[in-house]
Amino acid sequence: MIFFRILKQFERLGLFLLVLGLLFSCSKDNPDEALPPIAIEAVTGTADDLRKTSVTLLGSILSSEMLPHVTEYGFVISTFNGGYPHNAEMEIPLGKKIPTQEIRYTYKPTVPFDMNITYSYCFYAKTAKGFYKGERKTFKLDGLQVETSANLMGMVGEKIVLQGDFSMIDSSYNLYCVADQSTLTSYSIGADGKTLTFKIPSANELSHGKKLRVQLRKNSPMGIFDRLLTEVLILGAIDPPAQKTFLITDQIRFTGASLPNTWDNNKTFELILGNVTIPFTNPLPIKSLKGLTKNTFKIGFKNGRDSIVFPEEYTLKEPHSADIDFVQYVTHPKTYVTVKGVSLYDYFDPSASTYTLGEYPINQHYTSNYPMYNFAIGDIPEGHYKLNIKSNIFSVQTAKTIQIKNFEWNSIDKNTAHVGEDVTLTGKFIKGFEYYLYSSEFVYTPVVSTEDGKLTFQVPAFAEDATELRIGHYQAQKDGLKLYLHDTPLPLKTLGISLDSFSPMSGPPGTLVKLKGKGIGLAYDIHLGDIKLFPLAYSADEVMVTIPALQAKGKMRIVINSYNRIFQSAEYFEII
Repeated sequence: MIFFRILKQFERLGLFLLVLGLLFSCSKDNPDEALPPIAIEAVTGTADDLRKTSVTLLGSILSSEMLPHVTEYGFVISTFNGGYPHNAEMEIPLGKKIPTQEIRYTYKPTVPFDMNITYSYCFYAKTAKGFYKGERKTFKLDGLQVETSANLMGMVGEKIVLQGDFSMIDSSYNLYCVADQSTLTSYSIGADGKTLTFKIPSANELSHGKKLRVQLRKNSPMGIFDRLLTEVLILGAIDPPAQKTFLITDQIRFTGASLPNTWDNNKTFELILGNVTIPFTNPLPIKSLKGLTKNTFKIGFKNGRDSIVFPEEYTLKEPHSADIDFVQYVTHPKTYVTVKGVSLYDYFDPSASTYTLGEYPINQHYTSNYPMYNFAIGDIPEGHYKLNIKSNIFSVQTAKTIQIKNFEWNSIDKNTAHVGEDVTLTGKFIKGFEYYLYSSEFVYTPVVSTEDGKLTFQVPAFAEDATELRIGHYQAQKDGLKLYLHDTPLPLKTLGISLDSFSPMSGPPGTLVKLKGKGIGLAYDIHLGDIKLFPLAYSADEVMVTIPALQAKGKMRIVINSYNRIFQSAEYFEII
């Protein structure tokens, strides 16, 4: 009984050892297949003495009793991608007969280990019955250290020096500067391995404010090494403009490196023009420079790190005062002064300039007669004045003066006049100035003075029955032009059109007939009976008409249609 109990215990112990062997032994390549009856336990040790060109690998067989069954042993090495299956494996056989339970092997790869690549390895043993591997372990070589600011900035062409430990980098590693595109960039490692230096490359996509990623890369049979070393904030820079003189209507076009894109709306790049600093605009309309105080200035820029002002002087052209002329040198208050000779808009921004005659402000009004400019003047006292134009940049005063005369008339040469008759006023009239004769019927006609101090006009047809006539001119108002009339009406009684005579008093069709009468030439139309006559020639007091052809014989009166009335001749004209 005791014997059978001991036998049972040994059976249980054997079963236990068998299970334990299954748990700790290496699996086959195919995990779904069962292990052979004789199990070899291959154990993978921890890698030691890791260097760029070598690593010490450790492995062992769990039991010395298993050593005679080993037909080959060694290590399997591959790169590790963090999952399963592993990348392509490489077997390193060390021999047919294993000498000891523990194996220590220094592996020297044909290509040095790559930094930041994880390598996988395990110890293996082969028997006649199977191929057994220990558990996989990993190692990674990473001696690369970068000690650099998180706020690196730089311009194209500038050197960037990274601090750290770069002693493990050799010429097989490539440096790439990556923005929208990847640019292979040369670099150098300091003699002590503590610095890595490169220049920011020139690339079209490197606009101001963009982040440039600096990456170290290497392709090898063991995998791809790709490591981000740092990021550099790209800074823009303008070139000094070649053009040195400008008109205020010009635009400054900037060139340079890594200029901001207009759609980026990046406020960290600014332009400096004299005493003005503004967000980058390209091209820059000079007229938009509010606050510029001098017509000579320097140009520069700010990019968030540097503030650079170029030594070159730039100039806004100033008009010559002698070139500014007046269309007329005399005018009345509340009218216009018209300036010519210089394109004022090339030098002055109307919205940012002031204009005066002497000390009296005037306002510029737009005109279609470019390059002439109209200025509306107010109720300025009589005198001689120079035009002053002032902006925040410069001011100019005309060399010539303009005279202001009050609008007055003093006398009239007659108090009674027929339509068509000349009447002359004396007073402070200006030669070439346009005045207006205005009737009580709200009808008016222009009259231009042909002589300083006098205004002669022909009594118009609409004045034949006017109860009052006035003389006036157009004034400049804020809301446009307005007809201004002199306070005193003209002491003039107007007489209507008269038909004093006509000759001959008879004739066949086609006869020329001369009509005489005061203002007859200003009649609205003339008829013979109900037949309209068309004047061939006329003056104020004489008209020549022809009797139409194919008219029947007979006597008819001549009918005159004036502005306000119709009258006919006392005598008849006889068609014979």
